[in-house]
Amino acid sequence: MDSNYRTKFIDENLEILECIHPSHQLLNERILKESSTFNYCHGDEMIMMDGVSTSNVKALQTTAKTIMSHSIGEIYHWILNFVHDYYKGFNFHINTSWVSNYKKGDYTLPHNHVPASFAFNYFIKTPKESSPLIFTTSGESINAEEGKLVIFPASLIHEVPKNKCDDRIVLSGNIFPNVWENI
Repeated sequence: MDSNYRTKFIDENLEILECIHPSHQLLNERILKESSTFNYCHGDEMIMMDGVSTSNVKALQTTAKTIMSHSIGEIYHWILNFVHDYYKGFNFHINTSWVSNYKKGDYTLPHNHVPASFAFNYFIKTPKESSPLIFTTSGESINAEEGKLVIFPASLIHEVPKNKCDDRIVLSGNIFPNVWENI
């Protein structure tokens, strides 16, 4: 397991993991190039048939259920190895993922990722004044920092306050156990 990670317990008494990818500068540049070919729409435009928005993200985000590119595949591999090493005895997969690009004034409503086991945020681009990730109940704030991965229990309610800059870019997703492999 990467020895540069840290853990902490927040007021919800649930553990979150934080780690910086060792090659994030080069990797993030590649992700930015590859992600320019993805389809995006604003979270407010992702509407279900009953007229209700399907996204808590009020920013541009990818429209595919799970996004993939060579560099994002490297991030997935790193995340899954990290989770597997930390939670020994279990195997996991990333079920859904998306890239969000926050412009000035964009935000994310408080929400959780149940029924996933874990959720993650990987910060790709974080200009000065990028909004933090906030765990709503405790008020715990995680600063947006390029190359930082945050993994947390999917039941934790979290949000992103109004962003104060353009191009805060984050890869987010849901992690589920490979149930049949763990029985």
